[in-house]
Amino acid sequence: MATPFGLVAACEYKSAEPAVSRLWASIRVDPQGKALEAERAPLAVVLVIDTSGSMQGDPLHHVLSSCALLGELLDARDQLAIVTFADHAGIRCGLTTVDPGGRAAIKAALAGVTANGSTNMHGGIEVAAGVLVTAPAGLRRVMVVMSDGQPNIGIATADGLASYVRSLKLAVSTLGFGLHHDENVLDAIATAGSGRYAYIPDPMIARVDLARAALAHGGVVADHLELRIKLEDGVELLQILPATPLRHGGHGVVTALGDVFIDEGRLVAIELQLDLSRHPAAQRGRLAELVVEGR
Repeated sequence: MATPFGLVAACEYKSAEPAVSRLWASIRVDPQGKALEAERAPLAVVLVIDTSGSMQGDPLHHVLSSCALLGELLDARDQLAIVTFADHAGIRCGLTTVDPGGRAAIKAALAGVTANGSTNMHGGIEVAAGVLVTAPAGLRRVMVVMSDGQPNIGIATADGLASYVRSLKLAVSTLGFGLHHDENVLDAIATAGSGRYAYIPDPMIARVDLARAALAHGGVVADHLELRIKLEDGVELLQILPATPLRHGGHGVVTALGDVFIDEGRLVAIELQLDLSRHPAAQRGRLAELVVEGR
């Protein structure tokens, strides 16, 4: 891994029963070193815009203006696409190189967007994923989903959408507009996509958060980061927070930490149970081996 990481753990014990103790360990993984000074990676960005009826008027106007502004912030190293969703999802503009001609094509596509219908967020994400897989090698693939409502067509629950996004193995961030959007859904999607969720109370400030959501992925210092936990004899893993799918292998339990951005780390809490009757005396003080792996 080009970027070194600092691993900090803090522990707290509590007794459960004679000869058995429980332990909470908080583990923070932070990027370090000169690799953080590297120039951002070129991006393939798909903007996924909610065009359901509730977006009509100022909300949609400000979102479209923000999308056009993002086109000005990207450059010829990058590609940008526009996908919209309401009752159905569709591609308004395929991946387009962000040069002067590309910017004109993107603005023309945005100019034809109107609001009407329901909220098929799953359809929008599905179509956007299909666009992203066509991106040239060497571009970091990013999806930004923007919505003011609650999904009500297709997969519509937080758990269902998070599971679907996790299966895509793509970077996904989300922006929630207004008081009626489903924060739980959008936050779950962003977490599953190793991205960021932001609440936008005023559509007029959307451009700042949209730029942050898209461009941050160009500052990823390690992607597909994983924490591997190898337990000693007599030690049992009870739970891990935030709750993420675990897989078991010959070298322990593995949980995905996702992508790590320049300006943030990852915090994980694990609860262990120690059975002293099974834990070798020679291993006292050593409960588990923690390894962070990524690329």
